[in-house]
Amino acid sequence: MAQKDKTPPQANDKIIKENLEAILLPLAELLLGIQIHSTTYLDTFPLGTNLVEQTAKSIQDMPITYDITRDYLFKEGEERAKRAKENLVVSQGIKNGLNLELIAKLAGLTLEEVEARIKEMGLTE
Repeated sequence: MAQKDKTPPQANDKIIKENLEAILLPLAELLLGIQIHSTTYLDTFPLGTNLVEQTAKSIQDMPITYDITRDYLFKEGEERAKRAKENLVVSQGIKNGLNLELIAKLAGLTLEEVEARIKEMGLTE
């Protein structure tokens, strides 16, 4: 006859928790690029807690904060948009016969920059 396992449920929970820590912590650190310390996260749950579900829920509920204005692609896009706006003001100003000083003022450029843009875009004064 097979012998019944007489290990108390708390001991099994502890073993499960240790195994999950060994698997989930390195995985979370790899996927999220963060360090998770078991003493500050996993030890907050009582034995018997489904740690996989709780971890998944915690990650889903985690606020993601990312300052997009510091992203280099965002900054590059801002610069391109600013330059496109300036070029539009210069080209429309030339087409409408405005003098270069007024175009410079409207575009927020120096007179030399306006002249350079006119040359870049192949516009005639």
